[in-house]
Amino acid sequence: MAFAPDGCVPTGLTPLDEALAAIRSQLSSIVKQETVPLRHARGRILAQDLIAGVNLPHSDNSAVDGFAMRSADLTGDAAVTLLLIGQAAAGHPFGGVVGAGEAVHILTGAPLPEGADVIVMQERCTANGSTVEIHNYVKGKPNWRQRGEDISLNATPWPQADVSGRPIWPSPPRLAASSSTSSAVSGSDCSRRAMSSASRESPF
Repeated sequence: MAFAPDGCVPTGLTPLDEALAAIRSQLSSIVKQETVPLRHARGRILAQDLIAGVNLPHSDNSAVDGFAMRSADLTGDAAVTLLLIGQAAAGHPFGGVVGAGEAVHILTGAPLPEGADVIVMQERCTANGSTVEIHNYVKGKPNWRQRGEDISLNATPWPQADVSGRPIWPSPPRLAASSSTSSAVSGSDCSRRAMSSASRESPF
């Protein structure tokens, strides 16, 4: 690579101050605000906070495949046999109540049945027809996610102040979509394209 006489800047490349000036010359002030669908939000600048429209998860739900039951039934270190009273899957919750000595076969993502407060992974259980034997239960691991654990209703998962002046990509649109949020943004994506184009000219 050839260098300039002073040995500092490679020849044929744009110096940093000129590259920065080129970037600034192609940027335009954003003064207009408009609400757009999330699929059109990429590259725009957020104009207001994104507010979560729902809880994520929507309900208490299982983090594993296993069996939901009452922790009060898991006393001591000995194996426990419980009566299987049903099954719960994502989109198909168990409609009853888990009582003493009972368990529900539950799949990942299924709502936690009423009355249950712990889920034991299926690898630590042995189902046998209408009963299930619980063994090697690990205390302190409920294995379910609380409603709103990731994002709570009306929370601000992506404050505008945290990203002031930065283009939206890629997390906010995905985050907003998952939390049933519409986004108000400012300006278009032309400033992002101008910055990207000018930046490619810089040796840095």
